[in-house]
Amino acid sequence: MKTKTIKAITLLIVLSVFIGLFAACNSNGGNENSLIGKWRITDAIIPFTREFKDDATWVEIIEFSSEPMRVDGTYTVDGDKLSLFITKIAGKIPPDETPLEFSYTFKGDELVLISLNDLVGSEQIYIRE
Repeated sequence: MKTKTIKAITLLIVLSVFIGLFAACNSNGGNENSLIGKWRITDAIIPFTREFKDDATWVEIIEFSSEPMRVDGTYTVDGDKLSLFITKIAGKIPPDETPLEFSYTFKGDELVLISLNDLVGSEQIYIRE
């Protein structure tokens, strides 16, 4: 009786480990349809990258001069709507708290953002770095 209980507990532990490993492989880091990660815009006059982190923060590096400018913020996702809140621009707190809002989709290895508030161009295409 004790041997069967020990075998059952061992089997449950082994199954739990495999399920945990499987879930980790399918989390944001392994999902190609995840915002999490670093993205480079493909068709902008001024190149920049935007990195979405799994703690709901994002960082943008704008490369328009010899010293890139950093933009920090937080984001929310509601279905296919992405809202970007800017918390700092070049280390300073911005005066406007209006979020940049986009609908987003994935096309293969591309992230397509379509502006919902026309503060930036209508469509932006990014590739994962």
